[in-house]
Amino acid sequence: MRHVRVVIAFAAVVLSLPTALPAQMMRGEARGLIEFESAVKWSEVSDGWRDRRSSWLGDVTSAGTPREIGRLAVELETAMGWDSVQPSWKEARPGWVKMMTGASTPSEVAQGLLELEAATRWEAVEESWEQERPGWVKRMGQIAAQ
Repeated sequence: MRHVRVVIAFAAVVLSLPTALPAQMMRGEARGLIEFESAVKWSEVSDGWRDRRSSWLGDVTSAGTPREIGRLAVELETAMGWDSVQPSWKEARPGWVKMMTGASTPSEVAQGLLELEAATRWEAVEESWEQERPGWVKRMGQIAAQ
């Protein structure tokens, strides 16, 4: 009986590894992108985002370059729409898109995420973001400073 419990416990650990490993191995800027996306309210994203989100999360998790992560950040920002951001974002956006789609360093992506987050209206994010934000800003700032 004890042998059966050990085998079951081992199987549970092994089965949990595929979902646990990507988060641990994920690039810091990718993790930051997912954390920010999780804070954006469903009411602030396009209807198509609901269908795309699951595969988008997989794409972010497996992204191997800053350029890929930057492109995925632009995809999120596009799904968010104009009502989610400050009016000044309309002027800042073209340069931001160019920076993010051409990002070659984690620093550039983290800086871009900080810019998007700063332009996002408080009404567009979950209330919990107010508590999560300081740690997120600190982590993205550390990456941006590298």
